[in-house]
Amino acid sequence: MEDNSSWSYNLEQHETKSVIDGHVNGSLTVIWRDWDEIIKEQPKMVYVSSVKPGETKGPHTHTKRNSYFTCIHGKVVFIIKDNSGKYIEIESSGDKPVLELMLERLSKSKLIDEIVVATTTLKNDDVIYDWAKNAGYSVFRGSELDCLDRHYQVGKKFHANYVAKITPDCPFIDPFVVDNVIKFFLDNSNKYDYVSNAHPPSYPDGLDIEIMHLSILEAAWKKSIDPIEREHTTTYIWKKPDIFKIGNIMMPGTNNLFMKERWTLDYPEDFQFVKTVYENLYQNGKIFLMSDILKFLDKNPEIRKINSHLCAHNSVH
Repeated sequence: MEDNSSWSYNLEQHETKSVIDGHVNGSLTVIWRDWDEIIKEQPKMVYVSSVKPGETKGPHTHTKRNSYFTCIHGKVVFIIKDNSGKYIEIESSGDKPVLELMLERLSKSKLIDEIVVATTTLKNDDVIYDWAKNAGYSVFRGSELDCLDRHYQVGKKFHANYVAKITPDCPFIDPFVVDNVIKFFLDNSNKYDYVSNAHPPSYPDGLDIEIMHLSILEAAWKKSIDPIEREHTTTYIWKKPDIFKIGNIMMPGTNNLFMKERWTLDYPEDFQFVKTVYENLYQNGKIFLMSDILKFLDKNPEIRKINSHLCAHNSVH
């Protein structure tokens, strides 16, 4: 993989000026715009407001909210309003994005022949396409909502015999777990059309992997007309055990951790949990596994509590 340490984006940036005398006191950098009009209400963009040393921005008005900004160094604090109306502060450390961390982990798999980042054709996802290409990964762009079509077209384009699906909200995806599922499928490919570790689930939510024959994915692609089935790619397959031969890998031992451990990304608390675990366990070049996370959480139960109240939302599709 090529070195991308010096690669960067040219972001939209604007000077900001004092409302008192008009001198330049900092800048505003746009890091995301809703070009595709996904969000029907505010916000329409995400930006970072920076302040020159010794300067203060404020007060100034954002719609109906008065804000003050002052100079900070090294880290950015995002203030996010959750569904209950509570404001949560999340401090960014400027480390690698979740997608990069996931791909770094998947690259440790011994049984994956090729990793393909399957994103959408939306302008908002240009940044994913550009980053993945520059990082040396294969990329495919397809439908936003018809993920069944997107994944089938990936398999066709890259001449795959089998397709494994891993969603991008799994920051702790474990290459050892991935290889266990793939190996079981390959060893029994004449017995099963589709194998996962999620039907029924037993691993922590966020460690799921599915693998199937491309011909089975094609059958679903041809026959499924339900928008929900097409959005979640494999629902048509695993919901029809009378038609397809379904295999499943359960977590070793008697433990079922699916409704007890939440290692996926949906809510601000999930992000805070993931960030905290990475800050404690991650080292460049060393991938921590499921067993390492469980041991860490058993020793630090207060970290597990960051998002444990959301385990009731754990689900598979």
